[in-house]
Amino acid sequence: MSYTVRIAANVRQRVDAHIAFLARVSQSAALRLMDVLFADVADLAHSPHRFPIYESNKTQEELHWRLSAKRYRIVFSISDESVYIRDVQDCRQGDESRFV
Repeated sequence: MSYTVRIAANVRQRVDAHIAFLARVSQSAALRLMDVLFADVADLAHSPHRFPIYESNKTQEELHWRLSAKRYRIVFSISDESVYIRDVQDCRQGDESRFV
């Protein structure tokens, strides 16, 4: 079964802003991060349940997470045939800090 992956608008805006900031320091690093993040997001269309439940969840919704680019946590929910990207976090900053 293939899932439709949807990224929340506010998450996409924060990712884009972070990549633009990183590009001011290193365009190649920004391009690598963008490629890896979006490849990992696209991969969630296939068997998203294989990733662990996000234990720091403060909502009633069941959330999962996956690691991307060695330091970013993609937090997502699964509903019917869709995967919803709820957040992307910089793991170096703890659970409360968002990367994006």
